[in-house]
Amino acid sequence: STKTMMMLLYVCCACAVHAPSMRCRLPLPRAFMCATSAALPLASGANLNEETALGTGCIQHKRLSEPEALTLKLLEWPMLSMQVSKLASTPRGEAVAMAGLALPATQAESELLQAETSEAYRMEQMLARPLLLRGFGDIAPLASLAAKGATLTGKDLALIASSLVTASVLVRKLKEAELSLLPALFESVPLQATLRLRINEAVDESGEVRDTAAEALSEIRFAKRELSSAIKRELASIIQSRSDALATRTVTIRAERYVLQVVAKQRHRIPGVVRDVSGSGLTLFIEPKEVEPANTKLRQLAKREAAVVTAVLKSLSQHVGQPKVVSELLELADAVLRVDMAAARARY
Repeated sequence: STKTMMMLLYVCCACAVHAPSMRCRLPLPRAFMCATSAALPLASGANLNEETALGTGCIQHKRLSEPEALTLKLLEWPMLSMQVSKLASTPRGEAVAMAGLALPATQAESELLQAETSEAYRMEQMLARPLLLRGFGDIAPLASLAAKGATLTGKDLALIASSLVTASVLVRKLKEAELSLLPALFESVPLQATLRLRINEAVDESGEVRDTAAEALSEIRFAKRELSSAIKRELASIIQSRSDALATRTVTIRAERYVLQVVAKQRHRIPGVVRDVSGSGLTLFIEPKEVEPANTKLRQLAKREAAVVTAVLKSLSQHVGQPKVVSELLELADAVLRVDMAAARARY
């Protein structure tokens, strides 16, 4: 059909403008090896519609016709898409490419994508400045969750912060390389420096809420450390004086309380509350009466700590979930995705 022929024409046009040095370096399908220079991925499970297209920067047909779908099958498009996906740097980029590369609707769109691919190639191969995007996570679902009022975890927030750092470094490097199309993707997209700073002040790289995130948190954790040390000293004294009644000299935890592992027949030697029993029944996990009050206070402190941590995470999540912030984060994620796809095509 005319549409099918036009599709093949656009692929061939894109191939024709490839530089010889941009030949594919992976085992390729039998035909149209460089077609990915004109292709842009669709999100996983998405249909070929205008909304999807706008999210990835290219307007698509509403739906492939049967001849067009057959054409992609003959071109071994799933294999090609899979190969390109392995060259993406971000989780979202890999998933989007794996779902299937889609052809632009017009030659002008194809030429635009080819130009973006050329810039990515120039950046990585000619200027030897790799586009390092592995620190950019899939923040779109997290922003959407926050918008619905969900409280994000510390790890979620740390991922957002590290992604913002990655985006900031990316934009700086693109500008330093004196490119035009790729830096332009970020011209009207805020890099959320304030949000990044706020998260980093409250949450560390591993997602743990910092002691300094709230005054009460610092005080509670100090009290916990002091009390925990006192309990361990008391248990060490018991171990020293009654080691023959123990199955092991190791202090352990059961039901959020410090306990000792006592030989069942020697239970009378270590008065206290049995918190657990071994599978064989030969070992009892006993909380000695000497540390029971301190253990109880330690649990109370732990509950207070958890409440403060939750409050910190909720406050940060509310900031992320503001409509304007959510919108800007989604725009940033789309811009990074587009650069990732250009880089994947260039590496191919």
